[in-house]
Amino acid sequence: MDILEMINANYASFGAARKRIADYILGAPEMCCFATLKSFSAQANVTESTVLSFCKALGLGSYLDLKKALQDQIILRVHPMHRMQMAVNTETSLEKLHGQVVRAHKENLQMTFESNTIEALESAAGLLGGAGRIHIAAHNTSKIAGDYLNQRLLVQGMDSSLLDLQDRDGMYFRLSRSPAKDLLIAVSIPPYGKSTVSVVKYCVELGMPVAAITDRPSSPICQGAQVSLFCRVNLMGTTNTYASMLGLMDLLTMTYSFMTKGRGQVAGSAKCHERFSQLFPEEDATV
Repeated sequence: MDILEMINANYASFGAARKRIADYILGAPEMCCFATLKSFSAQANVTESTVLSFCKALGLGSYLDLKKALQDQIILRVHPMHRMQMAVNTETSLEKLHGQVVRAHKENLQMTFESNTIEALESAAGLLGGAGRIHIAAHNTSKIAGDYLNQRLLVQGMDSSLLDLQDRDGMYFRLSRSPAKDLLIAVSIPPYGKSTVSVVKYCVELGMPVAAITDRPSSPICQGAQVSLFCRVNLMGTTNTYASMLGLMDLLTMTYSFMTKGRGQVAGSAKCHERFSQLFPEEDATV
């Protein structure tokens, strides 16, 4: 149950003040997710302490948790173009917008790198090293990050491919050939692709190891995964960015490279060159 559904479900039990808060949220969630506590309480015609009490009644720890829950709903319900425009409209000058975007990216990268331990990266790199074939599942815009990871793995000579989630029969046949020897890497951030979640469940049932790259432990693709890596992807409350995810993928593949250095380097280098030349005959290995 999302935050808006939760508010609707509890609406009848609210007193007059809490109903004013609920009406304000349900009528303009895209405005509420940006408002300060002072502004929010004034618009809802209640005190700040009443707003905080309302948050606690919904099981939220703070007003910031309410804003985050509303932002998650905006990402699910509003077209990406409009979400970006909403974020831009909150700024009063280009200088302020520039500062907000720069700060958001710095914070995302810092939080991403701090939240993934060396042990987790080693575990994920170990799954890469033990896999016969690597299948990457990513939906819609998450395919941008999925394709980036695929290129990073290909240039290291791995048998990696991005799954075609539209070709369900072909995809499930490919996954079922040798599940115990292969690895699925699922890449998904809000709104989580149903196809990616379904592939994860299928591979878990097959007994195939799964690694998840997502935004939070509660992400549906973490269920059944042997290891999960997390990225902070929120950009100004209403849209997502893949910058921190790409940075994490660099960290993962370089961790793998470090862990495997010295093991058949010459053969591995030749295999990598041959594999890359077959896939990209007119390119050079600068990825």
